[in-house]
Amino acid sequence: MLAAAAVGLALSASGAGAEEPVHRIGVLRSSGNPESTRIWLDGLREHGWVNGANLQIDYRYYQGRNEQIPALAAELVASRPEVVVALGSPAAAAMHAAAPTIPLVFVNVRDPIALGLVETLAHPGGHATGFATMSPEGFMGKAIQLLREVAPSASLIAQLINLSNPGARRVLADNPEIERLLGVKLIVVEASSPDQLESAFDTAVNQSAEAINIDTDPLTFVYSAEVVALAARYRLPAIHLQRQYVLDSGLMSYGARLEDNWRGAASYVDKILKGERPRGPSCPAVNPILLDRRSQNGGARHHSPAIDPCGSRRGDRVVCQRPETSLRDVRMRAMQIIEWGKPLEAREYPDPEPKGEEVLLRVEAAGVCHSDVHIWDGYFDLGGDRQISLESRGVHLPFTMGHEIAGEAAALGPQASGVKVGDKVVAYPWIGCGQCAVCRKGEELLGLNPRTLGTRRAGGYGTHVIVPHGRYLLTHQGVPQDLAATYTCSGITALSALKKTREHLGADDHLVIIGAGGVGGSAVHIAPAAVAGKIIVADIDAQKRAQARQMGAVATIDNAAPDAIRQVMEATGGGAAAAIDFVGSPKTMEFGVNILRKGGKLVMVGLYGGAYPISTVLFPFKMMTLEGSYVGTLEDLRELLALVQAGKVPPIPLETRPADQASSALSDLKNGGKVRGRVVLHH
Repeated sequence: MLAAAAVGLALSASGAGAEEPVHRIGVLRSSGNPESTRIWLDGLREHGWVNGANLQIDYRYYQGRNEQIPALAAELVASRPEVVVALGSPAAAAMHAAAPTIPLVFVNVRDPIALGLVETLAHPGGHATGFATMSPEGFMGKAIQLLREVAPSASLIAQLINLSNPGARRVLADNPEIERLLGVKLIVVEASSPDQLESAFDTAVNQSAEAINIDTDPLTFVYSAEVVALAARYRLPAIHLQRQYVLDSGLMSYGARLEDNWRGAASYVDKILKGERPRGPSCPAVNPILLDRRSQNGGARHHSPAIDPCGSRRGDRVVCQRPETSLRDVRMRAMQIIEWGKPLEAREYPDPEPKGEEVLLRVEAAGVCHSDVHIWDGYFDLGGDRQISLESRGVHLPFTMGHEIAGEAAALGPQASGVKVGDKVVAYPWIGCGQCAVCRKGEELLGLNPRTLGTRRAGGYGTHVIVPHGRYLLTHQGVPQDLAATYTCSGITALSALKKTREHLGADDHLVIIGAGGVGGSAVHIAPAAVAGKIIVADIDAQKRAQARQMGAVATIDNAAPDAIRQVMEATGGGAAAAIDFVGSPKTMEFGVNILRKGGKLVMVGLYGGAYPISTVLFPFKMMTLEGSYVGTLEDLRELLALVQAGKVPPIPLETRPADQASSALSDLKNGGKVRGRVVLHH
């Protein structure tokens, strides 16, 4: 009755003035979770859509009972919606089959490619697009590893899974490798309906399980409180893959932060109602892997008295039963290099005070970059046993790194402008002296006396940063804070390098991206929106090549293979028009030079270090161009944020860690193979 009344009001209003049609959409979801509903409706409202005014939303809830989904999907189709939204793999698969011509926006689907919902993430190709939860490689193993940190004696671990969920079996594929690497035994216990949850825990205990991993599923999400209570009753330390369980007093969670997916779904619904279709690159399917670690002291007390009463330090946010302390009430804290190459140490200082045009930024997110590894070491490798030390460049200890910075403007100097206290912003770190001739021309990257944040001046590994002027702070409305932080270095470094290849690329030309981790991974995501041409990715890591194929790369090549150059020549029909080396080692540079066609261009970005002897006659014979590219301009950052806000750049994989784990994050980057995408530190 309320819905009908609302529609009636809307119709009477349209009769009285300017006519605005009422659009109808259908939503099939597991439950009416208040927080995700609020985010969803707020997202629609931001685009001008109000339920009961110019929009009518028909909801159907399956409450974790997958057997009800086909009938509910049929009901929604019968209501003749213009677009349908489906939460979870079972609902999305059913709606995709029931409505083959109605645009579908899916939310939190484990593997939309395997389910046949999309052809690739970058180019969905059909009538469906949306938000995936395709876990990065090694994700489940990491969850088990974290569980063992709070239950170190657990050698037999149960996995609670709903096998009626079409995306669930993908979870089990990594079990043999996890068992081998971690020295554990994994057993599967199944629950496909609410009345099977208790029996699943019974089975786990009867098989001598010592801990349990709760898979993400609409069933366990809807009944999260019951699952948490069962884990406590059976005294099984449990890790959950969504933070809802921690909010319900569960022990700990580690998984994708899924709340923003509903806001993204609202954005896609807006695009579709305004005439766009899901099949093209303007509505890519998105896999926003922003890993979130949380712990809960209530759960800790239930399961293990040895756990810190405010939760494991692995948690990026800790829920404590004590008053929160504002950052304003404590001194500035920074993770600093005290000795080159040694673990960072936490130091406290008085809060800095902004002067003149300066702005004090309270840091909330700080990306960890490969450049930080070189700064941490104290030198860059020039090859031939030559190094350039940071101290010779004016960097002295102790020093606070961190140049990918996002946070809140906390205080302004007397002459500060361009920002106000409370603004959520990212900081452009590549700041020149502002006085020399090149800086006055706006080319601050070429300045002779840089004031770069995190490489020359104190950066985001501290809780506060002084920014010289408000013009270096940009708002990032619609872009998650952690993601926006990474765009200030890895993002604009990738975009700047891509832009340097534009004049060499037509629609049928090939661009080879060498190295798809970190900045190279960002380039794979940004390239379809930034350059013409077909993308080929070369990387020695099979997992990174697989991810690149998901993002739409036409070919991927192991550049360590003996015939790698021949493979590129065959894939490109005679050589690449351009290549970008995001590694910067002697081997990758040699590979880049040799895969170019005549007139081709190689852009060097990576700072791995070393030296490569190159024949000078290659330059005239091949009419080849070799260009270096270093980070990006303030205008590049504005351009990239605009592309992201327009939905043209899918997010990169992210993992959050607390700031006091900065040393381990740097070690993981340095040793290779342990970080997928970017690590973002939280203070």
